[in-house]
Amino acid sequence: MARTRSFDPEQVLQQAMMLFWQQGFERLSMEQLVKHLGVNRYSLYETFGNKQALFELSLERYIAVVFEFMQMPLKEHKGKAALTAFCQKFRDQLQRTNANNGCLMFNSLQAKTPMSDTALLNLHTAIEKQQTLLLQRIIEAQTANEFKRQFKPEAAAQFIAAQTRLLLNTRRDQGIEAMTTIADFLIADIEAW
Repeated sequence: MARTRSFDPEQVLQQAMMLFWQQGFERLSMEQLVKHLGVNRYSLYETFGNKQALFELSLERYIAVVFEFMQMPLKEHKGKAALTAFCQKFRDQLQRTNANNGCLMFNSLQAKTPMSDTALLNLHTAIEKQQTLLLQRIIEAQTANEFKRQFKPEAAAQFIAAQTRLLLNTRRDQGIEAMTTIADFLIADIEAW
């Protein structure tokens, strides 16, 4: 007779994602996962595979839920309004008291977390999609003459993407106030374009 699961895999995956996000892959042991998730080691392995597989599923969930949520202003708005709404949402999310973990995707890249080729491709694809959305909104704004000056759309998209990573690092290393100051300056700068 097959054993029935005594846990919800989706809920456990959500909790695992949060743990990897807070502590990182290297600092989080399988023993800590077992303890914090409240699921025995055998059940974790049977449901998700090893720690690496659980991390990659957590990363996949992060991209689908958290990263995509942050891109919504770029999908819901057009032109310059989308760019400022995106930066405002980024700032607002980073002002939350539990937002000092940064971004699981960029944390994993910076830490050189071991990943399968598929996980790495999924991560880079998500980043490229963000870059494409930024580029599309910038081209829309230029086409609608929303900017006071002209510049290379690709450079502007890279600039905004780089600034979001700066905001993540500033939030983690210097706190909410320093991050907010930089974010407000970025938003004002984009509005002045």
